[in-house]
Amino acid sequence: MLRNLNKKAVLFFIFAWFNFSIMEVTAKYLSFKYPITEVIWIRFFSQTIVLFLIFFPFIKTKLVTHSLYLHISRGVCLFFAALFFFIGFTKTDLANATAIYKTSPIFLTLGSIFFLKETNFLVIKFLTVFLALIGALIIINPSSSSFSIYSFFPLFAAISLAIFGLITRYFGERENPLTSIIYTALTGTILSSFLFAFFDWKPFVIQDIPFFVVIGTVSTLGHFLLIKAFQIEEASNLASFSTVVIFFNTLWGILLFSEYPSINFYIGSILIILSFIILFRNISNFKTLH
Repeated sequence: MLRNLNKKAVLFFIFAWFNFSIMEVTAKYLSFKYPITEVIWIRFFSQTIVLFLIFFPFIKTKLVTHSLYLHISRGVCLFFAALFFFIGFTKTDLANATAIYKTSPIFLTLGSIFFLKETNFLVIKFLTVFLALIGALIIINPSSSSFSIYSFFPLFAAISLAIFGLITRYFGERENPLTSIIYTALTGTILSSFLFAFFDWKPFVIQDIPFFVVIGTVSTLGHFLLIKAFQIEEASNLASFSTVVIFFNTLWGILLFSEYPSINFYIGSILIILSFIILFRNISNFKTLH
């Protein structure tokens, strides 16, 4: 199975998630200095600026779309996914939040059964959903004395991202993925700007500008690498490799924030990763046979 995968696509895919992990750990660092609503705005605004700089000579052509409602609806979903996830990993450990957030494809699988009527592999799909939810609950550990309601926010983020996936699957990928990235960044910037009307904000310190640039650059690079990976290998064949971000963020949490995972994290993460392997290996084998 692994021998048949395009090695370049796997490297692109893993490096994409490495870039996303850099974005997330930088956002967590900035959350110690700025309100989380401001960090959310920085995440989307900095990516929008980077995209406009890259495509400046022909930005008008990239903004031409026949599916504006589709881009806006997906942008709204990504905004809430980022909002819930950022709140989650700033209020709890980065590793825990990341592992819970990675249940998103499993929620997408569940949604595809009920909303898209994708009823193949029903037993396998329900098994993987069960394993992932048990894993997430073990990490959240509601019975613990240290339990925080914020532990559920990465789960809300995972559901938001799954809705993004359902919308994409229902309407199909009708246009250039780069156009979609630009519109989702713009939508996130506009929505996060509204947060300033309801929450306090803190003036930026000029020394933090490089961190803003890092967030915009790595988030954009991560999306580009995902596109390149999906152009040369099927998404279902690569999906399991996205769990590598759990390793990256666990490492950042230990090295930078002294966040040492509990035994619940390891048990829960194993169940979540196992659910990925079972689901996407069965899907890949089915496509190979047909």
